[in-house]
Amino acid sequence: MTQELGDYERRRYARQLALPGWDVAAQVRLADATVCILGATPEAAATALALAGAGVGTLVIDAGLGDVPARVAALTTLCAVRVGAQAAVAGADAVVEAGAGAAARAALDAWARQARVPWVVAVSDGWDAQVAVLDQRVAGAPCARCVWPAPDERAESDAPAAPVAAWAGALAALEVVKLLGQGGSAGHAWLMLLSGLAGDVRRLRLRRAPGCPAHGDAGDAGGSPGASADAGAGAA
Repeated sequence: MTQELGDYERRRYARQLALPGWDVAAQVRLADATVCILGATPEAAATALALAGAGVGTLVIDAGLGDVPARVAALTTLCAVRVGAQAAVAGADAVVEAGAGAAARAALDAWARQARVPWVVAVSDGWDAQVAVLDQRVAGAPCARCVWPAPDERAESDAPAAPVAAWAGALAALEVVKLLGQGGSAGHAWLMLLSGLAGDVRRLRLRRAPGCPAHGDAGDAGGSPGASADAGAGAA
C-alpha cells in the first residue's frame, strides 16, 4: 500500500492536490486503487485515459480497446494497465460498464450487490448519453434493474457522436475519482442524461423500485421504477 507521494507525483498532481476537498490521502487512495472498465467502446477509452490522468494506479481494460494501453503509457508512467477486464472484475475497487451489453450489465449488477463494490454506467447513442452511479454501500440505493427494468434498454452504445461518447466517459471517470478518493459520490442518487445538441445535463433522481426482485424487499415506498423527480437542466 502506498504511504506517501513522491516528488514526481506531487509535481504531476499539484493542481489536483490543490482542489477543495482533495488532499494527499485522496491521491494515495487513487494510486492504490484498481478500476475495471468493461466494454470496447469510445466511452471506455475516454474513461481509461481520464482515470490514468487522474492517478488511478491500475486499470484493467477490455481487450478490444486496441491502442488504449499505448495511449495511457504515453500519458503517464504511473498507471499499470492490464488487458482482460471480464476476468478481473472480482479484484476491482470500482467498475465502469461502458456499453458492454445487457448480459455483462446483469452479471455485474448481481456481483456488485454481493461484493458491495460501486460501479458506474456510461452509454451513448447518437447525440445523447446516460451516466449513473450504482453504489450498494449506500442504504436504499437502487440497482441496475431498478433503473433499467427492461434488460435490453440502453444496454450498449450505438453509433454515438464521438465528443458525446468522450463526454460520457470523462463524466464516468469523474464519478469514479470521487468514489475512490473521497469515499463516495453524490452522483449515486441521480441518473445523468447528457444532450450533445442542447449542451446540457439533466438529472433524474434515482429511487429503488418497489418490489424489485433483485433486493427482495418492498423498496422505497412511493418511488417508481427507474428514475423520477426530474431536477431540471443544468449547464454541462
